[in-house]
Amino acid sequence: MTKKIILVTGGNGFLGSKIVEELISQGYFVKILTRKAKQNISHQNIEYIIGDLNDYSSLILALEGCYGVIHAAGEKRDVNKMYQVNVEGTKNITKAALTSNIKYFCLLSSVGVIGYNSKKILDETSKCYPLNEYEKTKLEAEVFFKNNFYKTDCNSVIIRPTNVFGYDHIDFNQSFSSKIKRWIKGNEIANYIYVKDVAIACSYFLNTKTFYNNEVFIINQEKEALKFKDIYSIVNKTKTKFYPPIQIPWFLRYIKQGKNNLGNKYYSINKITDTGFKNKYNINKAIEDLLS
Repeated sequence: MTKKIILVTGGNGFLGSKIVEELISQGYFVKILTRKAKQNISHQNIEYIIGDLNDYSSLILALEGCYGVIHAAGEKRDVNKMYQVNVEGTKNITKAALTSNIKYFCLLSSVGVIGYNSKKILDETSKCYPLNEYEKTKLEAEVFFKNNFYKTDCNSVIIRPTNVFGYDHIDFNQSFSSKIKRWIKGNEIANYIYVKDVAIACSYFLNTKTFYNNEVFIINQEKEALKFKDIYSIVNKTKTKFYPPIQIPWFLRYIKQGKNNLGNKYYSINKITDTGFKNKYNINKAIEDLLS
């Protein structure tokens, strides 16, 4: 039986690499779009495709024979590159996908597009007021995709993760808990999602019986709001010193700057759980997995 082929943009990155691993575990063949011949993952069911989101012809070639695409590439560090990558790159992969025979498109976005909203509980219907360039470009990419990706035979979703955590290439010299304790009081709501659960969510909609048309789904760690002090408690109960290379979520930078209201919101996951999706890792299990 021929394996279904999924193209993953950003497949060499922090989140993208976990998406690739999840797809491989489910028996898919994965194409990874990359600008360089660097191979972070080696597997017989992976093919590295040299291409660029700003090179439309390379995207057309990369999509040949693909069943679906998961667009996980994005720029969040260099503000000068954000529009070109996050907006123009999304436009190009969207247009290329429209000319292909794909049956699935997953666009990775962020709850950051909601920005500041006075409501305490936020969901997919919340109005968006993005605050910085990253949030603005991610929202513009979403809007373009929703307004332009019309493919009657293609299942298409937009995934908005909260603050993704997990192993990263950045090595912080201090423990995760002591670092965030310097920035926050502990009563702020922790909207976290383990990187492996995001990867599972991206592949989950490949197999749903329900057909979605550019539907937005928020993915967060807990069904109910969890506070940072709860995470401290869990971390402190572990027998192993917690010094992994952890990616500190983007919104902690706002808290550090005094914008603590961003830590008092909860992003509801009712919509995605209503589809039957369930996180594999609660916060306890996620931390155990990080330490294993």
